[in-house]
Amino acid sequence: MPRWCRREPEREVASREGQLAQVRQQGLQLAQQNAQLAARMQAMPRSSTSPCWPTRSRRPTLLVTFDPKHNMMTLKRVGGSEVAPDKSLQLWA
Repeated sequence: MPRWCRREPEREVASREGQLAQVRQQGLQLAQQNAQLAARMQAMPRSSTSPCWPTRSRRPTLLVTFDPKHNMMTLKRVGGSEVAPDKSLQLWA
């Protein structure tokens, strides 16, 4: 068998090992970036606010705020709206 035939697989293996090292390095960099972004997100105040309208009015009745960091939901009645004694408000998630 000619000498060049025996060395070709060695070159291919070396090339593949180099590519694998690059992929591993990129994976480590992505993991570091992911950890940094997760830390930044944890430090940011997070809450979502949604106004709720009754079906016949265009004025908001409730202001619903949810803070997932503290696992707390706050419901606040706004606009001086009153609910009739025979009616109720529903919150759907």
